[in-house]
Amino acid sequence: MATDRASDLSLYQIILQKIQHEEYMLAQRTYNFITANAFLVGALALVGNPNAPSLLGHLVTLLGFLMSIVQIWIGGRSSRTISFWHQYLLGLEKSLPFDVDSALFSFYETGSARVGGFEITQAAYSARRPMLRTFPWNRVRGTNVLTGIGVPVMVAVFWVATSAVLHAREPHYVVILIMLGGIVLLVKTLRSVPAEPELKP
Repeated sequence: MATDRASDLSLYQIILQKIQHEEYMLAQRTYNFITANAFLVGALALVGNPNAPSLLGHLVTLLGFLMSIVQIWIGGRSSRTISFWHQYLLGLEKSLPFDVDSALFSFYETGSARVGGFEITQAAYSARRPMLRTFPWNRVRGTNVLTGIGVPVMVAVFWVATSAVLHAREPHYVVILIMLGGIVLLVKTLRSVPAEPELKP
């Protein structure tokens, strides 16, 4: 029994290290993505002119949009990997004498958590609902989803809108086709992101 518990504790430490690694890599990729887009916006300011759009300006917006699509794929995979390891911890804690992740998620879900011999609750003067029952957390279950998927989605929408502005002097159907094409590709990309993992007995 003691050997099994020691093995579980070792596995717990390994999973924690994996979560820390994935979160670090996701943050680093997001920083690089934002930095690259900042350079593209600077380039667009130099070559993009709504009154006389150049081919280079269109290429910059296309590159920014495609980078966003790739980042959604990468960020979606990373956020789901982190969620998987958190679910693994939740299952593993059932055989351990302490609660860490399960206590935190219980607090987020219900506003209270029992750890050890005491209970942690929301402040008595607060009339707020538990975090996971308020927007946007009732839809988005973790900050990794916002970082890995939400940020590149917002950037992709920016590039679609910018492309439409650069084509403002074109016939209206061209602008509509560009926006519809960008939105359809964005939705298809989001649908390709793996589903959120769930813990089952």
